[in-house]
Amino acid sequence: MEDAMHRDWGELAKFYTQLAPRSSDLQAALNGLSALCTAVSKSHLASGLFAHTSMHDLLISQMPTAYPAPLGTQWLIIQPRPNGFLEVSLKREGLANREGDWSRTAPSQEMVRYFNKLLRQLGWNYHPILE
Repeated sequence: MEDAMHRDWGELAKFYTQLAPRSSDLQAALNGLSALCTAVSKSHLASGLFAHTSMHDLLISQMPTAYPAPLGTQWLIIQPRPNGFLEVSLKREGLANREGDWSRTAPSQEMVRYFNKLLRQLGWNYHPILE
């Protein structure tokens, strides 16, 4: 039996706001994730992108997914880092050949702007959300 994994964007924003990290730098990264989830929740993307968490990581896909996710599902994974930055990675589910996967680091305070840029580059969305 497959279970839907995605969560409401507003619920995700609240989740990141309520986490209590041990350092102010990690708090900055979590604030960046909360701001991103809030911006998506108030935009047209709230019904077009789907997300869930794995521990503190935010996993985003273009379609609703269930567990286990179909092979080849693309995930945009955003991970808070203890230095206050966010690591952003593109991964494909279950494929041995990881060609095309990548990882970058982004400043947490600019995450919404960075997210808009990523969506354009990936071809996932051509209409930016408000920064």
